[in-house]
Amino acid sequence: MSVLLFNKYFRKYWVLENKTSFPKPLLPMIPDSSIEVLCVKGGGFTIKTQGVLSVFDEGIYLGGQLSGLMEMTLKPFTCIYILKLRPETIPLISDFQISEITDSVISLKSVNKQLHYRLYSSLKDSRSIKAYVRSFLYYLDRNKERLRDADFIKLCASYFQNSDESFIRLKKKILQDSKISSKTLENKFNQYIGLTPKVYVNTFKLRKSVESISFNSHNGSLTQLALDNGYYDQSHFIREFKGLFKKAPTQLDFNDYFIPNSKDSFRYYTIY
Repeated sequence: MSVLLFNKYFRKYWVLENKTSFPKPLLPMIPDSSIEVLCVKGGGFTIKTQGVLSVFDEGIYLGGQLSGLMEMTLKPFTCIYILKLRPETIPLISDFQISEITDSVISLKSVNKQLHYRLYSSLKDSRSIKAYVRSFLYYLDRNKERLRDADFIKLCASYFQNSDESFIRLKKKILQDSKISSKTLENKFNQYIGLTPKVYVNTFKLRKSVESISFNSHNGSLTQLALDNGYYDQSHFIREFKGLFKKAPTQLDFNDYFIPNSKDSFRYYTIY
């Protein structure tokens, strides 16, 4: 499997496994501005978002954006392979309106029957997750029909993720460079990202800030952390932070949450 090809389409590959005969709840998960494909083997899992509990059996699923905290429980003897998609990968999979699955999970079959069949067959025939990923990459690398939308989403994500300028300035640059209307930008993001551009930027900035605190990668003050991540000031950052956690950063124990490091391209979490 080519690492370069993998990194072209995926942000991260991680595994959750419950090797016990009991259901195992995970710590609450926080939004990370990602869409993901989940390959579930074994008993299945449950999620709770916005107070709604959903149950899923073995299968292949597409997970939407999170707008708040999510609680997840692995059923006994369950293994979940999770591929975090890059924003520009989503248009290559489907024209499905991703905003419809915000805070939820649906079967990949209802979004793309061909890809679902390919992935399910590769997993069933070989029982190898490597064969599963290779089959996924083969499909993506040969599906060029939606490259225009993919390139556009990649341009937008690059602007929004790699600059500490204000959202208004970044949006203006995108509209000028792409020669599109504000309404078209909003529609494209709702369709392929599942969030409005502003919510996407806010989610990305907050996740980046939370990881900086959680993994002690920022040694400065909260004011400096806020400025480094594109907030107007410390008050702006704390207001956004409280919107998700209902507490200020200094009042929160980050060990009470499941926060994988986005910089790690692979992680395997085994629960006993």
